Amino acid sequence: MTNWKLYELINPSDTITFYAPDDEVAIACALIVGRGQYAASDEDGNNVGGMAFSDMEKWITEWFGSSDGLDTLLTERKAEVVEALESFATMSRAARHVYDTAMEHITDPAVRTAFKAQIQDRERTSMNNITEFAWKNAAWMRGETTEDVAPPRSVFVS
Repeated sequence: MTNWKLYELINPSDTITFYAPDDEVAIACALIVGRGQYAASDEDGNNVGGMAFSDMEKWITEWFGSSDGLDTLLTERKAEVVEALESFATMSRAARHVYDTAMEHITDPAVRTAFKAQIQDRERTSMNNITEFAWKNAAWMRGETTEDVAPPRSVFVS
């Protein structure tokens, strides 16, 4: 993730940050985890990818040039999207450097997974588990699970 930018997911629940190489991948992540109801902001606080709680098809067409533009990006840049989804963490931009430093020093995959889960359990205050949903999407995209990836329940606001 060298030279990737830190983004914040704009959502009504917890503060969530993640890394992406550029705005397109950040927008794709916001669309995946929010189904059109979340957005992202870049390191300078600028909103990228439209407005939260907007029309998903309109957002996809606006940012990717056509209604199938997200599918094209997910095909061509799948590895980057997966890595960005795996970088989701429920924490502020200010706290992120401590988390990242710890993650750099944890080399055992089982310990990394346990550490991420512990931080997630400690920092998450909402019933909405957006970060875990991002991780599940990454696992599904890598083909590690065939489990149906259902969005967090607040996405289904009626």
